[in-house]
Amino acid sequence: MEQSFETMWRMAKLAGGIDTTVRLIETVIETMPTLKFRNTAGKEMPIRDLAGLARSVQAGTSVPQGASFDLRDVQFLENKFIAIQADMSAMLAQLARSISCTNDSGNR
Repeated sequence: MEQSFETMWRMAKLAGGIDTTVRLIETVIETMPTLKFRNTAGKEMPIRDLAGLARSVQAGTSVPQGASFDLRDVQFLENKFIAIQADMSAMLAQLARSISCTNDSGNR
């Protein structure tokens, strides 16, 4: 099965995005390993769970050279990545608010 250029491009773009996302989450874990936040569904989620989800998408983008993959596989991983990005944005917003509140209370 020959891959279309668009499908390969989308997978490569996804791989780069998820690698960056995993590194960012791991950086937060290094400084705040027990951080919990409210995800986009409103449920409390440990940062390590978000990292696990991101790593599973990252693993899905690791395809041996020459291996074939379907456009549906790429779309599935893209949808998972979008959900992870949304939860990561929620986590960063909550983290920023908590830091802002801490700084505001220290300046009084």
